[in-house]
Amino acid sequence: MMSSNSNSSSNNNDNSNSSSSSSSSSSNQQPQFTADSDPEALETFLSPLLVANGGRWALAMGGQALEREFKFKTFAKTWDFMTAVSLQCKLKNHHPEWSNVCNNLPP
Repeated sequence: MMSSNSNSSSNNNDNSNSSSSSSSSSSNQQPQFTADSDPEALETFLSPLLVANGGRWALAMGGQALEREFKFKTFAKTWDFMTAVSLQCKLKNHHPEWSNVCNNLPP
């Protein structure tokens, strides 16, 4: 399982099973934009991504971040996804807060 907190939106076209994270998110939070941004334009892009509107992302950290939980069938698929995302983040000089947790332990 990988959880990603990010303050920018991202499209994901993976074929994995994924679900929205709700542990630290709240559907009644309002998005917080930087002072030099255009809130109306950003809201147009953000709104369809949010769980409340049928999307897979939830606002977190008081509306300052986006959060989504991804689940993959194998560790290799998880690693491939994290590598691909990290390369895109490097190109865009973006530094999301994320974690990778293995939730399958042998009996």
